[in-house]
Formats: sequence, structure tokens, C-alpha cells
Amino acid sequence: MIEDSRIAIWYFNINQEQLWNTSQVFPSMTDKLQLELVKQQEQQQLFIAEPHDIVLMNYTLDYDYLQYLQSWGIQLPQIVMQFRSETLSKLQHDNSLLIPYIFSEESYIENGWIRELKILGGSPELVKSINNKFTTRRLAEEYGFNITKGYFCYNINELQSAYHKLCESGFRKCVIKIPFGSSGKGLRIIENTEGFNTFLKFIQRRSTTFELLIEGWYCDARCINGQLWVAENKVEVIAVTEQKIDLNGVYEGTNYTPDFHSLVIHQYSQELVRLGEILQERGYRGICGIDSIIDREGFIYPIIEINARLTQVTYLLPVVNRLINSYPYIHSMYRKFDKSYSLGFKEILSELTNLLEPDDRNKFLIYTFAKTETEGSKSMYRVYVLFYGKDYVKFQNMLVDFSNSR
Repeated sequence: MIEDSRIAIWYFNINQEQLWNTSQVFPSMTDKLQLELVKQQEQQQLFIAEPHDIVLMNYTLDYDYLQYLQSWGIQLPQIVMQFRSETLSKLQHDNSLLIPYIFSEESYIENGWIRELKILGGSPELVKSINNKFTTRRLAEEYGFNITKGYFCYNINELQSAYHKLCESGFRKCVIKIPFGSSGKGLRIIENTEGFNTFLKFIQRRSTTFELLIEGWYCDARCINGQLWVAENKVEVIAVTEQKIDLNGVYEGTNYTPDFHSLVIHQYSQELVRLGEILQERGYRGICGIDSIIDREGFIYPIIEINARLTQVTYLLPVVNRLINSYPYIHSMYRKFDKSYSLGFKEILSELTNLLEPDDRNKFLIYTFAKTETEGSKSMYRVYVLFYGKDYVKFQNMLVDFSNSR
């Protein structure tokens, strides 16, 4: 992504979008333990960093896990734990480039040392604007992209009217969105009229005026995703994948080798490049993850959300590119679980190996091993796994076994 002569300093501020979410429309509770596990996804920076790069880390890495990564072929970069401004100042030089998960004004202020670095992303104000779901919708409308059926609403009457219009258009479900929030946190799926009326009563108790976006839910749609590189003089599609989303709109994993028709890929890529040129003109530089859908009739809606930041797909692309010519099936998934006793990485790896039974043609890589302790000696885990294989039946069995594991 960057010039070979530059040293990238990788910084993982993954919770930033939740901090932007000031809306009181949806009920919200912060699970601090799960947040601790999510933040440990900073480990994924190790897969994209070059050996001469610097990776900033806040959580202690399991020694056995680091040994495992090296045995797999990952050349570890320089890891700086519990970094401080004075520590970083000794490491940076004129060719340093800070690559955060997302470029934000909050980090710009909180970490004074960032001001001394060149940063990938344009400006923090522009990045925040592009990540806004409402801005995304209006941009798609302004430039004539295919858009899903939906309405902006500013009071209860408008919301009721919009919902009934969607029902009359044939939608059985709908989704209500607020401006910010990732992995399902910035939206609410409405299953039926009863669910809509319950939601309506909730927001009536909170506010009589608001701004919400309500859209039809396209059942059986496939979630296609594009990774877009926006540079000073070029726009490039660097990956097209298929996301797996649960019934609540929460990310479950990625299919890196989807079976989309070549014509679909061509049409989709053309729209991504057109979008990239718009963002380029506005001053954005860096990676964008574009969430899109293809409905059951094959109609492409190229801009559902714009993630003007890095994504899990971004961090894993070097690994996927290393595998893709040899393995026709590549898929990532994660599981979260807890134990009444503590297990280290070796024990988790052994359990997964016994469960999945990899062979010479079908294998897996653990790309995040997140663990935290609770009161009462309980241990909580998030384990992210990349599967790669050559035998379709065996590969699918591994995915099912992992999905059903506890």
C-alpha cells in the first residue's frame, strides 16, 4: 500500500466509531469485557505490517501465539507495547507514515505525538463525514448510484408513513439506521409490525424529533464487499469478497473466494472505481471498505455503507494473496466463548485441531487469539480463524464444526 522506503507505524483505534455514536434513539449497553476482546483484534496488524514496520500494541501477546505465527511464516515487525509519546518519538523519522485503523480527530487531540507524523486518510473531518451512514446515502443519491428503497424521517408521523410505504412496496422487514456504529451497532432490524410498534413506543418516550433513516431489508441478498485503494493519482479495487452477516446485521466472517459471475464483478468494480474517484476528488486518501448488496434478481446496490478506514479484510489481504493461487476456498470466521477455567493458546490450538481435523489439503490459521479474565476465575475468549482448503466437502465441514463449537 505504501512506498517501500517508508516505515509504517500501525495504530489500532477500533472503538472510534462507537465513540462518535451519540444518538439516544437505540437502547445501548457497553459490555466492557467484550470490548476488551474486540480491542485485542490489534493482533491483526501483524499480518499486514512489513518486518521493518512498527506496530503499536496495548495488550500483551501470548508467547506461544507469537511462536505459532512465526512457524506459519509471518515475519514479525517491531512491536511497541504500551506505547507513549516519548517512546514513539525515538522510533519515528522523516519517512514514517502513521496508518491508524481509522483517522479521527479524537486521536489527533488525545495523542499529541500524532501531529508530528504523516497520517494516511485525508483529514479527520472528512473521514468522519464519509463514515456517516446518512452522508453515504445522500452521496449515493447525488451521484446517481442504484440505491435501496428508503426514507429519511424527522418525527414519528414521518417514520410511520415511511414504514407503511415500505410494507406496501412488498418488504417484510426493514432496517432503521443512525449515523454511526459498526458491526450492527448503528442499525436496528425490524422484523414485523409488532416489532416496529414496540420500537416506536421506545423512541416516543425519548424524543419527538430526530433524524433516522429507514430502508427496506432485502431478504436473500448477498453481501458483496469491495476493498478500494484511493491514492493521489489512482483508484484501484484491490479485493472483492462476500461478507457473512447474521439476522441482526452483525458481521460473522468473510468469504475471500466468492462465486460471483465475472460480469457482476466487472459491473461492481466499475461502480467502485467511480465512487473512489468521487472520494479522491473530495480529498480522501487510503483504504475504503465498501459494503454493498446484490438482491435475489441480481441487481447491484453498490453503496450501502462506506467504511473510510481499514477493515478485517484489509489486514488479512497479504495472507489471502499468499494462499489464493493454491487454495480455491478461503473463508474467515470467529467464535466467542467462555470457560470456567483458564486456557492458553496452545490448549485452544489443540482443541481446534482435534475438532477440525485439518489435513494436507485443508487447513486453518488462527489470526486473533483474544482472552480476558472475569471475576470468579472465568475466562472469556474471541478466536478468529482463517480457513483455506482444496476439497469443498471437507472445507465446508470444517466451517460447520467451527460454527457449532462452544
